[in-house]
Amino acid sequence: LVEAELTLQVLWTSSQPSQITENVALRGKATQSSVYTKQDGFHLGNAMNGNDGNNNSDYFLGSCTHTLFENNPWWRVDLLDVYRISRIVITNRGDCCSQHLNGAEIRIGNSLTNNGNQNPKCGTITSVKQRMEFQCNSMTGHYVNVYLPGNNKPLYLCEVEVFGTLVVTIKNVALRGKVTQSSVYSNEDGLHLGNAINGIEGNHNSNYFLGSCTHTAIENNPWWRVDLLDVYRISRIVITIEVIIGNFLTNNGNQNPKCGTVTSVKQTMEFQCNSMIARYVNVYLPGNQKYLHLCDVEVFGTLVG
Repeated sequence: LVEAELTLQVLWTSSQPSQITENVALRGKATQSSVYTKQDGFHLGNAMNGNDGNNNSDYFLGSCTHTLFENNPWWRVDLLDVYRISRIVITNRGDCCSQHLNGAEIRIGNSLTNNGNQNPKCGTITSVKQRMEFQCNSMTGHYVNVYLPGNNKPLYLCEVEVFGTLVVTIKNVALRGKVTQSSVYSNEDGLHLGNAINGIEGNHNSNYFLGSCTHTAIENNPWWRVDLLDVYRISRIVITIEVIIGNFLTNNGNQNPKCGTVTSVKQTMEFQCNSMIARYVNVYLPGNQKYLHLCDVEVFGTLVG
């Protein structure tokens, strides 16, 4: 595997994707500790009013939330995914009662313990205004709460805007790919264990005879390739090899740009690909009368939108 090349079929090059910070609360689902109801059973202050995109601060026009007078009232928006949050803007009730929001805490996180009110704090309202902005310094979370500690208090909110970007999870995208290789080694009785699919089945066992590694025939310039089925921005590739055999590894469709070359063989090797953009990842071993073994190839990246 020494001198094996890891090549990527780069379809285009690009800098890191631009991430537009938008009000991600608009697509979220809101709930709150209670809803204030008048004697006639009529109520305007539903939780959804806090993230409906309407900044009107007159409660009686139906664009604000309103809990009962209760202990420790709260409002929460489920962002439906994890976001890196830069800032939160709160519009207070303007037709009356704005002082009631004093002392409210803005909390961000992934836990629903105590309804999310114990998640880390972005800020506390200490000076009540019509519109208040809080810098959250890239805190990450699935939930944003406005929590008002204290007894017999109502919570009013006329809009909660949450500005952030989606936290992209970098996964092993090879697991869902389709693989092929230049050949498959067969022993004298016709048995072959080293099929191309063994390179992406998620099994790191490096014993070829347990059926978890690839193996080409002895040939010139053997190669193995995974089609990721879409275009990904690839950050790194990790390769597990069959240590006993020794000659094999990394880098794309043979003449495509190179992510790396195996120059020192180890059981597990990691290559930084610096956000190369590609659909195909090849491991190519140049030279005559060589065979290529791979026990797992993990390709970590994010989908190019």
